[in-house]
Amino acid sequence: MSSRNKWFTEHIPVIMAVLASLQGQAALLVSGVFAARLLGVEGRGMLALIILFPSTISLLAALGVPSAAVYFIAGRPNAGARLAGRLAVIFRRQAIGALLIHGAALIWMYQAGATPGLLIGSLIVLPATVLMLMLQYGLAYLQALERWPEFNFIRALPASLYAVGMLGLFMLGWKSVTAAAGVWLLAYAVAGSAAYRRGWPSSAEPPQRADPASRSLIGFGVRGLAGAASPVEALRLDQLLIGILLSPASLGLYAAGLSFSHLPRLVAQSTGMVSYPRIASKALHSRSEAMAEMIRYCAIGSVLTIGATAILYALIPRALPWLFGHDFTPATAAAQVLVLGSGVMSIRRLLAESARGLGLPTLGSVGELASWIIFVPAALFGAREGIVGVAWASTAAAGGSLSVLLASIFWLRWRESEAGQASEAV
Repeated sequence: MSSRNKWFTEHIPVIMAVLASLQGQAALLVSGVFAARLLGVEGRGMLALIILFPSTISLLAALGVPSAAVYFIAGRPNAGARLAGRLAVIFRRQAIGALLIHGAALIWMYQAGATPGLLIGSLIVLPATVLMLMLQYGLAYLQALERWPEFNFIRALPASLYAVGMLGLFMLGWKSVTAAAGVWLLAYAVAGSAAYRRGWPSSAEPPQRADPASRSLIGFGVRGLAGAASPVEALRLDQLLIGILLSPASLGLYAAGLSFSHLPRLVAQSTGMVSYPRIASKALHSRSEAMAEMIRYCAIGSVLTIGATAILYALIPRALPWLFGHDFTPATAAAQVLVLGSGVMSIRRLLAESARGLGLPTLGSVGELASWIIFVPAALFGAREGIVGVAWASTAAAGGSLSVLLASIFWLRWRESEAGQASEAV
């Protein structure tokens, strides 16, 4: 086999993951367009707020354990079956906690005087907190075992089903926020169930002495949680601030602009999903081989991400009003800024995912801490300029986060080099 064919064969999983991401982005764009045209600016903002709660709660409740499971299973035969019992116990406790937190949020919304539509929609999506946890765990098993066709199919399933459902509501002319929330819940019900059936081990084996305890799984996950749970990308803190400080209409415009920023993130995320288990598997045998694998995948992912960012930035001025309608034209400037920020943050997440494969989940969290420190005051100040100001705040946070993470990686490499020279001298 020639070197060119060998390179192509090795990177087929990356190509498959990127194609799945393109499918997911297309589905998100389609569902966003139908939601915007069906519900209007204010209704689209209310739907974004309804979806925000289960998405955020399920991510935080997982404590990064699914990602930790990938590290401890990758490259280790039968490790998934041996850890199944421990992960099942952790999952059940997290599911109960997520439901309690979501219920408390509903009570708070009721006491705060939320509209009936917002309350009913939030109540409808209550089960999604558990379904999204199921999806995370099922995908983690498939990722660790590098079962890429199933992994990519299920990963794109929620967005695809949601797009089909929103198309159905649009054709029926059903202008209901609660109906849209129900369609979103149904999409995750199917995807979560599929991930559980295909990803979770069918039989468990007794754990071995070398297998990590539940405390180790949770500890690894928590150390890397901040690196995976970006306040802008994952926790959607920017949308929460807009919903509180501005208006539902502003949130609707921002959500429309945000629809274009998913592609760079998904491209980098796809590369990171493939690189993470492969780097972790290499790290079992050779630190230098794992580092070389990290550099290779980060270079590939960065080039693809920069290309996607540049194309979207150029297309937005014409594509946004054409897709969403002229009522959403004021979101154009914010959309372009958000795409730039998404490109920078996507490269940061790729680096963090690769560092996690080296067994260093804390590095991503250190970089993300810088993002939090920059974003919160910048967004509070930028909100005076409307959604464009908040968009610039998220972009500044992305740049600061990437800079800190790069500095941390170079510092780590310098420390390892110094330690190696000292051991050779001895």
